[in-house]
Amino acid sequence: MQTRQMRTGALAVLATCFLLSALLRASEVVAELAERPDLAAAREAYLDRLEPGLAEAGALSRVLDEREAALAAGEAALEARRAALSEAEARLAERLGQLKALREDLAETLAEARGAAAKDVAHLAATYARMKPKQAGAVFNTMEPTFAAGFLAEMPPDSAAGILASMDPERAYALSILLASRHSSLDAAAGDQATAEPSQ
Repeated sequence: MQTRQMRTGALAVLATCFLLSALLRASEVVAELAERPDLAAAREAYLDRLEPGLAEAGALSRVLDEREAALAAGEAALEARRAALSEAEARLAERLGQLKALREDLAETLAEARGAAAKDVAHLAATYARMKPKQAGAVFNTMEPTFAAGFLAEMPPDSAAGILASMDPERAYALSILLASRHSSLDAAAGDQATAEPSQ
């Protein structure tokens, strides 16, 4: 944009120089013709021819001035757009930073909640393990099977076995299947991880 402005400015300067040169030369010619009375008719004819050229030079100068003003206005508008875009980018970067911070806070809160839930499950499992198997079995008979299986998986095997033995046989069987499928899923995941790790 600056190169175009410099070019237009240079054209305006050149046009002005040509105009001044033409005016100087015209004034010299007119002065010469004024000194010689015998060339009065030639002087008048020269002035008649000079007037349209002066008018053209003036028109050219006005066109160049208008073009330079239009270029300056276009550059100002472009600069305003650049400033608005830069401001929008800054706001976007700030918003992205805020979103990233919120996501990190959320991940941290979720991790804390999962940790607290795991502690709660472990604490309850330990409590059920300390109960008499018959009492714990009565509680486990009323629990949703996947929920009860989660507690049994956290207990030592002998406590879990005592509770299963004191439960309703059908409920105990359903919990046994859930526990077996949970263990087989964990074993399969561990096998997949071992296969995926490169041998050293």
